[in-house]
Amino acid sequence: MNTPECALRLVVGTETISTCTDHHITHDPHRNCSINFTRWEDRHRYLHFRCHADDDRVPQCTGRLAHRACVTVANLWWLSVLSPFECSASRKETKSSKRAQQTRQSQSTAFRKVRAANKLEDPLKNYPEFKNFNKDSFIARVECLQTCSLSSITLDWAFGLTKTNMQAMYEKSEWGWSDQAKQDELQHADAWYLIVWDSDGQPVAFSNFRFDLDYRKPVLYCYEIQLEEKVQRNGLGTFLMHSLHAIASSAHMNKVVLTVFKHNAGAQKFFRQTLQYKVDETSPGENGENGDSADGCCYDILSRHT
Repeated sequence: MNTPECALRLVVGTETISTCTDHHITHDPHRNCSINFTRWEDRHRYLHFRCHADDDRVPQCTGRLAHRACVTVANLWWLSVLSPFECSASRKETKSSKRAQQTRQSQSTAFRKVRAANKLEDPLKNYPEFKNFNKDSFIARVECLQTCSLSSITLDWAFGLTKTNMQAMYEKSEWGWSDQAKQDELQHADAWYLIVWDSDGQPVAFSNFRFDLDYRKPVLYCYEIQLEEKVQRNGLGTFLMHSLHAIASSAHMNKVVLTVFKHNAGAQKFFRQTLQYKVDETSPGENGENGDSADGCCYDILSRHT
């Protein structure tokens, strides 16, 4: 339900105020809203005024009042003025200002969510069920750590596994493969890892992700999910993705987002069919959202809302 905002309506012939010479025109005790004259423009015989309300849902309004016109406080959506042209212009200006304010508030809220998520000590703290994996005699533990908490040995392993699993896929795409680019991505200061350790304490799988703003929305962006061949096809990949979804939900992210090569049939089937991910509105050519054409594009952006 929308909450109407207090605004001004300039009228002629009302009994509320008969002239425009009063310093303090009116005061509405229910909204604690006051209107005051601020300056008299003698040349055009306009009286400038300001509307102020203590309620932070009501923005301050300014305008000008023609001689002999009167002003009332009403439960309206915009500031209207005497002439049709001024009335239309004021409505557009106020609506535009309101949209800009809403956009700023939305961006600020999204940024605060991402910042709070990146300050978490352990995103899996409230999900003990995702800290251990046990299936078909394979027992493993899972940790969620930031890049700065990982040893160079573990980071080198993650890069090596990614290169083994993905280099051929990259080389088939327009992107090509770059050791340096992938290392920079995996070792980014804002990156998080879900690391799976087997019973011998060796890493066997990981997911690399970030809490980020994507088209001004707070999201968990999954950059990589890689498993050693010996632990593939036993439900561990699905387990890790469910873990990411739980983390995203707990951190108040809107959705989990990831990028998949179109020619990676196995990954396309895994995310779309097994996990029910959908093509995101920001995917190239999807609803025209980002202005790119899908023709010739080598990847899809998939997502699932929390």
